[in-house]
Amino acid sequence: IRILGDNSIIIKDNGRGIPVDIHKIEKLPALEVVMTKLHAGGKFDDKSYKVSGGLHGVGVSVVNALSEYLEVEVYLNNTVYHQRYERGVTATPLEIIGKTKKRGTSIHFRPDEKIFDSIDFSFDIICQRMRELAFLNTGLKITICDDRTEREKSMSKTNGNILIVDDNTEALIALEMYLSKHFTYIQTEKNPNLIPNLLTTKDFDVIILDMNFSAGISSGNEGLFWLNEIKKIDPTIAVVFITAYGDIELAVKGIKLGAVDFITKPWENEKLLATVNAAFRLRQSHLEIKNLKSKQQHLAGNIEDQFSMFKGTSASMQKIYTVIEKVSATDANILILGENGTGKELIAREIHKRSKRAKEVFITIDMAALPESLFESELFGYSKGAFTDASEDKPGRLEIAKGGTLFLDEIGNLPIQMQSKILTALQNREIFRLGSNKPIPIDFRLIAATNKSLYNMVEENEFREDLLYRINTIQIELPPLRDRLEDIEELSYFFLEKYGIKYNKKDLKVKSSAFDKLKKYPWPGNIRELEHVIEKTVILVDNKLLNPDDFQFHTPLKNNLSKRKVFSLEENEKIIIRDAMRECNGNLSDTADRLGITRATLYRKIKKYDL
Repeated sequence: IRILGDNSIIIKDNGRGIPVDIHKIEKLPALEVVMTKLHAGGKFDDKSYKVSGGLHGVGVSVVNALSEYLEVEVYLNNTVYHQRYERGVTATPLEIIGKTKKRGTSIHFRPDEKIFDSIDFSFDIICQRMRELAFLNTGLKITICDDRTEREKSMSKTNGNILIVDDNTEALIALEMYLSKHFTYIQTEKNPNLIPNLLTTKDFDVIILDMNFSAGISSGNEGLFWLNEIKKIDPTIAVVFITAYGDIELAVKGIKLGAVDFITKPWENEKLLATVNAAFRLRQSHLEIKNLKSKQQHLAGNIEDQFSMFKGTSASMQKIYTVIEKVSATDANILILGENGTGKELIAREIHKRSKRAKEVFITIDMAALPESLFESELFGYSKGAFTDASEDKPGRLEIAKGGTLFLDEIGNLPIQMQSKILTALQNREIFRLGSNKPIPIDFRLIAATNKSLYNMVEENEFREDLLYRINTIQIELPPLRDRLEDIEELSYFFLEKYGIKYNKKDLKVKSSAFDKLKKYPWPGNIRELEHVIEKTVILVDNKLLNPDDFQFHTPLKNNLSKRKVFSLEENEKIIIRDAMRECNGNLSDTADRLGITRATLYRKIKKYDL
């Protein structure tokens, strides 16, 4: 048995009813069904059947590959021959069950639903072609009966809604009869003026639309008008024009205006079904894209809610708001400076939210957390086969950020040898994936941030000067919380409301004396530390009015320098670095931050003191 199509299967029989080879063949243009051994040498009788295999070979192959059971009756020489095959069960012997004057073959079977996963045409087409080719090849008339229930048959149909609009009643009937075998819902309409109302009451996937409705008019303008109206209501609906052969130029014009394809009258059923199936798949792709964009916007909204503590009415913050207003509408590169916990990422997200790229992605890369061994693959991506585990192509972060904003956090921790690769990408506006020589253009707005003094690092040859001036077209310096004490009250109430909702402790108030305590604290961890203090207070407090004693701060690390009796600068430096590494559990990035030096400087000190 051979079934060929856009997605095809071939079943080869070894002559004894055993399918020895079953596989797909891609992109074959025509549908063809060839049934071998339908009869033996143009004859069919008990003897020739047993000798040459006859229907037996076909029967067992069909059952083993495509069907749950197959029941065959052959009407020949006034005799009814019968045989039944079931998957996994030996076929019943060929038997004569009666007399008849009919001539031909009747096949009853229950097709396996799996065959519809392998082919993109319906069971009815298969049966039709089997009948036609069997008659041409053998002269036998075959009746093929599908023993599935109506519900089971409907499950093999495509779950799609098709609207057919044509003023020709015969065309509507023919299209409905044929397409109803392949799609779950078909609706026909002669009056195109009802299209808007139909689209408000039902979600249609494909509309088959005639181009001319008025008698004597063949301009096609009516079809083009209704195409435009349909796209206004739902741009994702796939429209297929149906037109006379002479109107092909008009149909092509319709495709340029948004139609998917066109069908000429008279149509071939197989071409019609292939066109409608393609239009349906395109509609599903549009819906998936629309759904993904909705999810992206929803996720982006949730992320913005999580990063919404962009607060402050102090003079220093007002100046920053003014800068943000001016730079957001541009694509200028921005460098944000500030201590840990001052809200550098919040500023970056606020700029993105107000920019013309707001609907696109915001990609964050923490340069301090990115291992050097993964730097290139993460930022630039890689091609399949670039290294041992590269089983498929993977885009890098710079490529994924296309159209949006790229935020390079802690860029001061970027190793010097990697800085040149970032600089080259920013200058050329293109990247190369690992293992590929094909340039990929990049398009994003760059925002970088760090808590280090890049200018000092440039003087110490730890940061490239040309990269510094590439990333800081606009520079924003965030003040620490201790320099904007007037914002503490507003920030505190913001966090009280946030965690009051989270821990079901709403309407909390703070005494003025408690705010005095908060303002006297130096806040080395800045806004992030304030948030943690407020959250801890909300969890532990029992009363609605918060007192100074309700706010507890983290005990600062003890300064052991005064206890040391060693007066060697190098020895004390070694002790301080060792203690800091111990406090940070060996995390070198945190250690460098704690000591106020770069990670590269820390590496040199560790090597120097053999730590």
